[in-house]
Amino acid sequence: VAFEHLALALDGLLESLVEKDDAGNITSSFACALKLLGDLYSFGAHLPPDVFIDENAHDDVETSVRSQIAFVAKGEEAYSAAESMQEKEQGDGDLDGLRVAAVCDLGA
Repeated sequence: VAFEHLALALDGLLESLVEKDDAGNITSSFACALKLLGDLYSFGAHLPPDVFIDENAHDDVETSVRSQIAFVAKGEEAYSAAESMQEKEQGDGDLDGLRVAAVCDLGA
């Protein structure tokens, strides 16, 4: 159930606030939307690996863990896009708040 709700949140965000440019990179008019996208993907680390099993493919535990890692890794692209957007808008000196928030969310 948690994964289904997470997928709904991701779909809603991707449909309304985040898009891909011609090069396939994610982009948005709002840095907070990109950070939220990264947060949602990062939340996948808190779900059990069996949530990521493809029932039609009869995946094993190792495959589900790899799928979970790939899911969580998608958040890196979103965080990087948010950081890049902040750099362009505010300069490198104002990124500390964004970095602190991302590190806090990642639990590092």
